[in-house]
Amino acid sequence: MPERQPRTSRPSPSPIGLALLIVITSILILGALFLFTIGMTVPVPAQTGGQQNALAPATATPEAEVEQEPNYDLTPTRVLPPPTDAPLPPGFKTVPPPPEPTKITYTPGPTASPEKMIPFEKWNEYVNEQQGFTIKYPSDWYLSAGASGQTTQIFSYDLNDPAVMGYKGPPLNLTHIDIYARRGQLSQVDQLQGNETVRDWVYRTGRVSEDDKVIREEEFLVDGFPALRQLVDFGYGGLMQAVYVKRPNDVILIAQSYREEWTVPNEVFDLIIQNLRIDK
Repeated sequence: MPERQPRTSRPSPSPIGLALLIVITSILILGALFLFTIGMTVPVPAQTGGQQNALAPATATPEAEVEQEPNYDLTPTRVLPPPTDAPLPPGFKTVPPPPEPTKITYTPGPTASPEKMIPFEKWNEYVNEQQGFTIKYPSDWYLSAGASGQTTQIFSYDLNDPAVMGYKGPPLNLTHIDIYARRGQLSQVDQLQGNETVRDWVYRTGRVSEDDKVIREEEFLVDGFPALRQLVDFGYGGLMQAVYVKRPNDVILIAQSYREEWTVPNEVFDLIIQNLRIDK
């Protein structure tokens, strides 16, 4: 008969290990509760523009676009205080309002009538000492002389009349006469050469070109000086009668331009030429 072995008992668990297990289990349970609480309180991060565009087809619902009307209410919300008579602070000055613009009225002078001429005895006299000549002109005409005296103009109308200022050529019932003199101040081309006649001088200096038509031409004397009178239809348009007076060192030009539609009375022009006085 075999020998019975004595029964051995299991060792009882250690109280220290049991305590550690309880502590670890408690820590894990508390950590899980803490993480769950944090997750419920953290806000959802905002979607970026790219994410919103990518999600738009899946989440957006079709809605009709509503156009907002602009706000046209321009009524100021701030009410300015009424002006007072309180004195201004030191250093400030009031600016007076600008004065009302002055209305300038111009009354033009009389216009000479081409049909009726003032008697020669009542004509005015003009002496040009710089260029050495004297003329007479109707007293109802208007004389304008340049500062150097090289250009003298006589108008049958008030040249400051706003009704004719800027007019391209005088109206049919108006005219003017020009006198050009440049004593001792001619260009090299315009200087007289030797015994050159006034007619040769006119054509050499190009006063009349190949495109111009000479209607009438004559040579005569003006105050004892040789002169050439022409009536020319210029190629660029317009008629002109001109008188060239040859002095020893230069040439005086008296010219009147007019339109072909109107026969300019030559009586005034003729009397000016006949009574032209030139310094000897």
